[in-house]
Amino acid sequence: AELRGRLDAYRAKVARLGAAEDPLLIERYDTARRMLWSAPCDLRVAEEAVLRYQRAAAEVLSAPGGAEGTGNAEGAGGRQW
Repeated sequence: AELRGRLDAYRAKVARLGAAEDPLLIERYDTARRMLWSAPCDLRVAEEAVLRYQRAAAEVLSAPGGAEGTGNAEGAGGRQW
């Protein structure tokens, strides 16, 4: 349940910052979600998939012009990924 919540929280943040339509993020989210919602679930592999989504999100959001420059109040150094 924790990994599912973490994945959904990252997805919500990505959407809020305007990067929800990024093809890489969509692919990484779908992969992690399929792993987490299948039985049996290999938690080690699923956690790695969530971490891959997290890292991809951080890269997309920190790229120049990523998420339309974000312009969020957190600033470049304030992201808690």
